[in-house]
Amino acid sequence: MQGFDEQNPQGRRGPGRRKDSATKRSGPPPESTGEQAAYLRSLIDSKREIVITLKSGEKVAGHLRYFDRECFSLKVSETGLNVLFRSDDILYLAEK
Repeated sequence: MQGFDEQNPQGRRGPGRRKDSATKRSGPPPESTGEQAAYLRSLIDSKREIVITLKSGEKVAGHLRYFDRECFSLKVSETGLNVLFRSDDILYLAEK
């Protein structure tokens, strides 16, 4: 019989038997790809105006000046002041 195995007569995989492809990872986690950093760097270089929405609901518009894992520096359009925002306080940012 085709596919017959004395240990497993029905040809099914038992627990712990996986295909080799199932154990391979598809790639690094999204935060490790560098895409976010490249996008933020392009916002700085192009001096595009963005809007940062804070978890409190407040929205602040300006130009991104600096970023790292912990914070973002924004030159606020209305006042011209440089403001530092913690990443934990930001809900999202969008291009204006």
